[in-house]
Amino acid sequence: MTKRALITGITGMVGSHLLDYLLKHTDWEIHGMLRWRSPLDNISGHLDDINAGGRIKLHYADLRDTMAIQNCVQAARPDYVFHLAAQSYPQTSFTAPLDTLDTNIQGTERLLGALRRFSPEAIIHVCASSEVFGRVPREKLPINEECTFHPASPYAISKVGTDLVGRYYAEAYNMCVMTTRMFTHTGPRRGDVFAESTFAKQIAMVEGNKLPPVVKVGNLDSLRTWVDVRDAVRAYHMLVTINPTPGAYYNIGGQYTCTVRAMLDALIGQSTCANIRVEVDPERLRPIDADLQVCQGCGAGRSCGDERRRRRGQHGERTGLQHPRRRRRAERADRNEWANRVGPLETQWPSLSGLRPDEARCDRVCAEVLTACRTRRDLELVLR
Repeated sequence: MTKRALITGITGMVGSHLLDYLLKHTDWEIHGMLRWRSPLDNISGHLDDINAGGRIKLHYADLRDTMAIQNCVQAARPDYVFHLAAQSYPQTSFTAPLDTLDTNIQGTERLLGALRRFSPEAIIHVCASSEVFGRVPREKLPINEECTFHPASPYAISKVGTDLVGRYYAEAYNMCVMTTRMFTHTGPRRGDVFAESTFAKQIAMVEGNKLPPVVKVGNLDSLRTWVDVRDAVRAYHMLVTINPTPGAYYNIGGQYTCTVRAMLDALIGQSTCANIRVEVDPERLRPIDADLQVCQGCGAGRSCGDERRRRRGQHGERTGLQHPRRRRRAERADRNEWANRVGPLETQWPSLSGLRPDEARCDRVCAEVLTACRTRRDLELVLR
């Protein structure tokens, strides 16, 4: 019998890339949850299949509407669930905190409650965020799964709730729910409220003579580990298909660590304009910021695949339950490795040349993001 997967937020950047991946690498029937007003641009290449009644089925629902979610889950009856839908913009959460908390925390509760009722055997992935770690002291870098939560925005607080609601359902109701804290991920279809995309949009508008040659920015000194969204969705598929473990929680990140400033420099370096200036816009600064987002294992030179093999063993068996003393020694070794690569943390971050095994690919992703912005139809809209 054909398996069924449900993707909440299927029209978003991650949801649409996950749809592409599952269509190519599985024979599953794919059900997508979206709001009636969600733009379909990111899944426009699949509309013929949807209209023809093929493998893709769409269901209209909103995370704030309990009845709609129940109807969606009852219709889909999924074997696998990827809960990606959220109010996902940290900056917006400062002006709309209650909407953010309702959508992300209570929305997750509504979805898992419906799954408990209609698909209790489903394997469920709940997507939290690396923002849950927030204000991380530099002595705790790189960040592992046991790092304490110190959220720095209403969005981050909502994702702490999302994380804990998922783990609660696994423990209380014996459901196979796993949570992930994905570090910064980007690529084509990235919303233009995020740093690298708003930079790329402004650059494209400068090239089109729609703006003066100035890119307005926020905090450029934030240090992040980046991952290509297409690698992120591959990790999500692995999560639910390779020895899924109820109640497990994972940090997922890329191999490339740099500041937001370095990402901006890479984008400007690919522009056709040579005279672009950078200007800090106070409106783009958060009241407080999560400025040290470096993932253990991945940022220190191991790939996410290596990290999963370390946790589950070479053939999928779970090996992460180590003696506490042995685990602490391994964590100290990881931190020492990272420190040796990076050197001392100063106010202005070092070049991080030892942490750039995938710099060429990062440049390619920057080029894709910039190209996507150049071809967008909405460059006449008010800049965000």
